[in-house]
Amino acid sequence: MPTTKNRRPLIIALAMTAVVAGAVIAFLGTRGAGHEPGADARPTAAAGFGDEDVKAELWTKLARYRETYLAGWDDAFKTGKPRAITIVKAFKAVAEKVTGPDGFWRDEVPNNLLACHQNPDSAPCGRLEASDEELGKGDDLVREIERLDDSRADVWLQRNGERLVTYLDTMVPESPDEAAMQRTAFYTQRIAPNVAGTK
Repeated sequence: MPTTKNRRPLIIALAMTAVVAGAVIAFLGTRGAGHEPGADARPTAAAGFGDEDVKAELWTKLARYRETYLAGWDDAFKTGKPRAITIVKAFKAVAEKVTGPDGFWRDEVPNNLLACHQNPDSAPCGRLEASDEELGKGDDLVREIERLDDSRADVWLQRNGERLVTYLDTMVPESPDEAAMQRTAFYTQRIAPNVAGTK
């Protein structure tokens, strides 16, 4: 049986363990009820931004296309705080018109703006054809959005907002014309005649 002298370090060790355990429990309690394990490790949209920040940023970017790709969306833009499902559906409408099978980059650009049927060997036409996988990322987003309903749109938007912002900043010209096309990041970095290593 341990003596009183031998019990003292044991009591101190137990007390320290209790203090550390209490601190850990208190820390975890401040993270909010219902915190999903591993949620911090998951890549999220716009890390450091709240749900409302993502919505506001996307809605502001989408508003640029009220006169072009979202011409029939006037009523939706009258609301100051659209629901997540409205934002993702507006994004879907833009993506279909820009990179969809009959959209700007797959129809208007090769058939009219670059006239690839007349210049099939031109470097821009070749690079556009080789970019089909990148254009397909818009199709992937559209398919994901088609599976959403109002109850899941908020979480999906929070997790994927950065993908949507990147798509808008890279692929979407201000209007469906040649001058706007030439100002897009997609054109200047992937398609333009002066892209490094090409004709």
